[in-house]
Amino acid sequence: MPALLVDALMVVAGLALLALGGDRFVVGALRLAVALSLSPVVVGVLVIGLGTSLPELVVSALAAAQGTQDLAIGNVVGSNTANLLLVLGMAGLVRGLVVGRRTRRRELPLMLAATALLAIVAADGVLSLGDALVLLLGALVVAVLLGLGAHRDREAQRHRHGAGDAAASARPRALSALALAVVALVATLAGAQLLIEGAVGIAEAAGVSEVVIGVTLVAVGTSLPEIGTALAAARRGQIDLIIGNVLGSNLFNSLPVAGVAALIDTVPLAPSLGPSLLVMLAASGLTALLLQRGRMLRRWEAAGLLVAYAGAVTVAVAAG
Repeated sequence: MPALLVDALMVVAGLALLALGGDRFVVGALRLAVALSLSPVVVGVLVIGLGTSLPELVVSALAAAQGTQDLAIGNVVGSNTANLLLVLGMAGLVRGLVVGRRTRRRELPLMLAATALLAIVAADGVLSLGDALVLLLGALVVAVLLGLGAHRDREAQRHRHGAGDAAASARPRALSALALAVVALVATLAGAQLLIEGAVGIAEAAGVSEVVIGVTLVAVGTSLPEIGTALAAARRGQIDLIIGNVLGSNLFNSLPVAGVAALIDTVPLAPSLGPSLLVMLAASGLTALLLQRGRMLRRWEAAGLLVAYAGAVTVAVAAG
């Protein structure tokens, strides 16, 4: 069978798995939120955000281990930008995204702080061992804060609805929901992997350079789980899951994912990553401004995010 046909079949199979897995992942996450008396946005940050960041963790860790730190950190920076501009933009076109007050006061500032910290430690062109420890310490602090927030949300839910006999059946329902979410996440990740491998094969056959493939296909490819999950959540009207997914994914990318990559390899970064770091910061600031100002991301603003993402890719390709 011709290689190009195999690549095309991988793209089709990847899209199918991504769509099905993303939809079931959302269902599992919603059931988990109900079973554990947690708000959907907390589940979005802690479960979906962490789960959909696994491709970034694997790609960045392997790239750092192979001495290609530029690819590792470039993947993190590019994925953060894609999450904010591409994922939110696509989901916002499907349905206007309303952001809750608690999210604007808790998860959104944490995401901004995490991306700013990554940009600061990478600004000198080197991610040292000390920088890695700072990022991992930041991840620990964020985990504690999110855990405390989740505990408060759970207690508030219990006070509103009462613990009663519901607590007795919460554990089996939570395990069942978690099992569904894990299986669906595996399908989503497998679909993303098939899609990116097929797309890279087609791009290479078309003579596209490795730099362009890295900046576009690798960064977007590792964001495909977020895209699939966000679109599935948008169709179901689960806006909190979308916001939690994006904010949580960027938190994990900026702190533990980048921290692990820096821990493995501390070689100097390419100067061409500088503009991409600035674009990531600009994307974070723009998204936060839109969500804080209007408390809702309207469809025309979502379209603007997609245009901004096209500009971000152009800047990254030109710098590379």
